[in-house]
Amino acid sequence: MQNNLTIKEIAKLANSSVSTVSRVINNSKNVSENTRKRIQTIIDQNNFQPSMIARSMVSKKLIPSR
Repeated sequence: MQNNLTIKEIAKLANSSVSTVSRVINNSKNVSENTRKRIQTIIDQNNFQPSMIARSMVSKKLIPSR
């Protein structure tokens, strides 16, 4: 069963900002190790997978049809 947490919900659970969660998801180096571990634990526990549809809307790239 897929858990449909959003990046906002992860940020709230981690007591962090949406920007910081995004940095962790995208492997940015501008996050402290403690914060990264806290957020990554929540991501792992909830089997979070970024939505490809949401990502394509932000990047304005189309998802190839199958």
